[in-house]
Amino acid sequence: YKVIIGSDASGGAMADFVSVIAVHRIGKGGRYFWYKIDKQVVYNLRDKIYREVMMTLELAQIFPEVLREQTRALGLCNFSFEIHVDIGEKGDTKELIREVVGMVRGIGFDVVTKPYSFCASSIADKYTS
Repeated sequence: YKVIIGSDASGGAMADFVSVIAVHRIGKGGRYFWYKIDKQVVYNLRDKIYREVMMTLELAQIFPEVLREQTRALGLCNFSFEIHVDIGEKGDTKELIREVVGMVRGIGFDVVTKPYSFCASSIADKYTS
């Protein structure tokens, strides 16, 4: 199994933020769960990206430990864990890659950026207005 967490926000000065936890059974498909925070003031692109990443990291710091306890108690298989961020080498977010990737890695998580960060850039994006 691979557990992936990512977040995205809609554009504009008032943004909806969505976080997703996806559980991928490699080779067999998967499921995802999402939650949404409506209409938050966003000052600029850096503010938006940092809020997305902080939402993801807050969720990521709680979820893996709970999952490990539950899977251990049930005798289920191990899993890998990654963070997907909605930034990439192309576009306006390219200037933020080093600092955002460094922040996520510094906390101890594997990080994936665009075009491979489907949890943030595709799944979470579906639920932003």
